[in-house]
Amino acid sequence: MWGCFDERVTTGGDAPAHIRRRLCGCLEDLGWPPMARDDLVIEVNEAIENACQHAYPAGIPGTVLLRTHMLGGPEGRYRMSLTVTDRG
Repeated sequence: MWGCFDERVTTGGDAPAHIRRRLCGCLEDLGWPPMARDDLVIEVNEAIENACQHAYPAGIPGTVLLRTHMLGGPEGRYRMSLTVTDRG
């Protein structure tokens, strides 16, 4: 198992968009099929947005961490472990 990336963002602003761009670029670099890549980016975006909106009191910034680990690759099924962590 090897990591794709760990990305920590501060809530608010363009945190979800930043994570989407980073994850999409990582999956493209790994050769993930476009449809699978798009589905995964949408699902992660939902989790990041939920953490940004609900983990911290309104107007109080906090951090959200996305940690990814590749579990499969081009020779077979594409699988990735994703963890979204907040401190709220």
